[in-house]
This record gives sequence, structure tokens and C-alpha cells, in this order.
Amino acid sequence: MSAIQGDERRGCTSASNASWDKLCPGRHLAQQGLPEETTEDAALGRRIHAALAKQDSSGLNLEETETFDRCRLVEARVLEQWFGVDAPKATAWREVEGSANARLWVKFPGPAHMLEHSCRPDCFWRLNDRALIIEYKTLAGDVPEVSRNLQLRDQQVLIRGKYMIPGDIATVVIQPLVTMKPELCSYSAQDSLRARAEMFARVAASNDPKSTRVPGEAQCKFCRARGSCVEYQRFAAVMIPNMPPLLEVAVSSWTPEQCAVFLDRRAIALRWLTEAEDAIKLRLKNGQAIPGWTLKPGYEKKTIVDLAAAFERFTALGGNQQQFIAACSVGKDKLRQQVHDVTGAKGKALDGLMDKLQEGITECRPTASTLQRVEDKP
Repeated sequence: MSAIQGDERRGCTSASNASWDKLCPGRHLAQQGLPEETTEDAALGRRIHAALAKQDSSGLNLEETETFDRCRLVEARVLEQWFGVDAPKATAWREVEGSANARLWVKFPGPAHMLEHSCRPDCFWRLNDRALIIEYKTLAGDVPEVSRNLQLRDQQVLIRGKYMIPGDIATVVIQPLVTMKPELCSYSAQDSLRARAEMFARVAASNDPKSTRVPGEAQCKFCRARGSCVEYQRFAAVMIPNMPPLLEVAVSSWTPEQCAVFLDRRAIALRWLTEAEDAIKLRLKNGQAIPGWTLKPGYEKKTIVDLAAAFERFTALGGNQQQFIAACSVGKDKLRQQVHDVTGAKGKALDGLMDKLQEGITECRPTASTLQRVEDKP
């Protein structure tokens, strides 16, 4: 089994990929040895998760701190919902970065060798023979999730086995930017036995070299093997709306049904086209020749970061304060952070101060309309 250096999963399957591995049994082995993709959003999420693990928000900015506070508020509510009046007596186990016990493992025999599977719970609480497992989703772009997802289903199996919990285990996804009233899902000991058997079967399929790759929007979105997976390429290419009925008439003459076909396929097609373009750019950057094409250097975008120095130089040219202010714009998020730094206010109190500060001095401009599925409306 191939594992890249620093991979805490050791090249094995994990609960965090469970839903996608079920959809595509060949996905796990296809990604072997490929590095993790990192994004700014992922880094932001890790900062908030680390703060929740330590129960210390001192290293977060205002926006992150408010998300942290909402997570703790929802957590207190679900604790009371599950444990009732005895909630204060429950004890917590929280993920700690770098801790040797942060990841839980299970081993079982496979067709050719022992298989390993793991999970890394954000947090779980225990009171006597019952437990509550919590998964934090802290980004604004996170889609609504229920507690019946396979990641938490796996987690309750491993936690029950590791900590010998005989009673019911509840799972919950805390997404304060989506809902403040999340749904709890309860697993009995019998439910866990069934989930354990299904988990073993899925992990065995993920480790079988003969398992097929089954492309789809969900399982391919974060798969690291997209660039080398022929099945994904075929799937994405089919999404390009090149069907003869669409090409035979002008866009303005498409039927409502043809418009729906285009809209259903455009996101996947555009992502594939972008990924293909990025791969070609990388080839050119690495010195590989492509007939008729080259890389055009980007331009440098300058941003004035020292407004005090800029104002001083502007006035030296004969300008005044009013003229200088007319050339500036104020970012509401940055201003909100400054108001917090000055007053110490947060949450609704800070919202009130911002409303008063902006009263009568703002201009509202509507943004462009966006397309949305009817069934996706909240």
C-alpha cells in the first residue's frame, strides 16, 4: 500500500471519504500516492477546528471567532437535547492537532492482507453508557448536511469499539452558518453492528484492485485522481452540452427543456475545461512544447497598503482630505473588525453598532442575478 510522507491516514481509507468511496469503489486506490490539495478555505476551517479543540479562540480573527462562538452555542444546545438535565456531568474528548490519540483505527482481515480504516472525530461527549459525536462544518460554502452521513456512521462504530460504549450513540453535524438547530441521529448497539458490517464491506471494495471507478459529481469533486482518471474525463466530457438538438438551433430558440439540459451539465463541464486548461498551463510552465501556444506572463496588480503615507504625499501635491477620501473605499468586513477592536463588541451587539455607523451613509447596489435550482432553495 502506497502512502505519501506525512499522511496520517498511512494510505488507508478513512471515515472522511466514506460517502465518496461508497459511490466510487475504485476511488481510493486511484488516489494512492497523490498529494492532498490545499485551499485557503480548508486552512480557515482548520484554524477554527483547532480553536474548538483547544476551546480557545484567541488566535482567530473576528469572523472566525463569531463562527467559533456559534459552534459552542449550538453544541451546548445539543448536549442538553441528548443528555437532558445531566448534560453538565458529561465529559468531552476533543481532537488535538498532533496528538497520537487523535485518530482512531480498526483492523480486520481482507482478501489478501489485513485492512485498516480510521477516523478523526472533532469531538464526542460521554455520559455513563451513552455518547454524542459532533462534527463541525464551519465554512460559509458548506452544504447542509444531516447526521446520517457515512463519516459519522463510521465514527460511531470506531468510538463504540474503542471506548466500549454499550448504550445509544447520537451523531450531529454543527453548521452554524447553515442552521442553528441541527438534526441528531441515534444509533443503538444493534444499529452499530449493521453499520460495522457495511463499513467493512465498503473498505474491502475500496482496497480491491478490481473495483471499478464510478464517476459522478459528488465523488469526483474532491478526488485527487481527476487529472489521470479516464472515467472522470469521459463523464465530464459527456456533460458538455454538444447534443445535436442543441447545436441545430440558436440559443435564443432553445426550448425550456433544452435550457434545463444545458444548466444541468454546465458546472461539471466548466470545471473539467478549467482543470484541462490548468494541466496544459503546467506543461508549458515545465518546458513542454505545445504547437502554436505559449504562456503569456501575468501582470502585477498594485495595492496601496500604507494609506497614511499615500495621504501625506497626496497633500504635498496640493490635495485635501475630502479629495483623498473620494478616491478611497471602505471594506465593511475590515471596518467591522476595527469596530470590534475598538469596542470589544461581538455578535448582535456589534451588528447594532455597525448599523448605527452606516446609517444614512451607504449606497445599495444590487448584484447580478444568479441561477438556482428550484429544489435547492432554503
